[in-house]
Amino acid sequence: MTGPTLRSLPICLMRCLLPALFLVAGVAGAQPAPLETAAFAPADEVKPVLEEFFGNLTTQDVVTASKNLFAIFPISPQGKEGFANKITIMKGKLGNLTGCEFLGYRRFGLSQRYVVVYYFTFHDLMPVLWEFSFYRPKAGGPWQLNFIRFESDDLMEFLAFPKLQFEVLGQQREKGSKEP
Repeated sequence: MTGPTLRSLPICLMRCLLPALFLVAGVAGAQPAPLETAAFAPADEVKPVLEEFFGNLTTQDVVTASKNLFAIFPISPQGKEGFANKITIMKGKLGNLTGCEFLGYRRFGLSQRYVVVYYFTFHDLMPVLWEFSFYRPKAGGPWQLNFIRFESDDLMEFLAFPKLQFEVLGQQREKGSKEP
């Protein structure tokens, strides 16, 4: 037997290709949940920490401005230094920070112990979109910063894709631009 004949090809297409097309169309059309802005205690509790950070970032060096933020961020000193270096480089490229704006948050189900908060910062050349994940290890306990990322180029994709998917997209773009 040499494979599907011309006569059986439409059946093969219907059985194999059409389900795959529906799957791809469903994934491609999926949109993330929109950002919420209504009062929500977890987001309201962490916003002052971020607004203080951005306020300090307008007038201080990155390490000094990040001091209170890093106090609740359980990462290594090398990680904190690397993060501070990335922000310093970003500020050098985009110019002075002239303000910030709360965009909203995303919650996970009904959880009161995990929230992702989004901010814009405005710079001389372009805005930067920031994402901060906060986690409360014990109900009613203090918040800890769990994750930070920021982006100035692909703002809509940054909002639409979780961290790992966004990083993979960036890597694919880099590979594509290096090919002859």
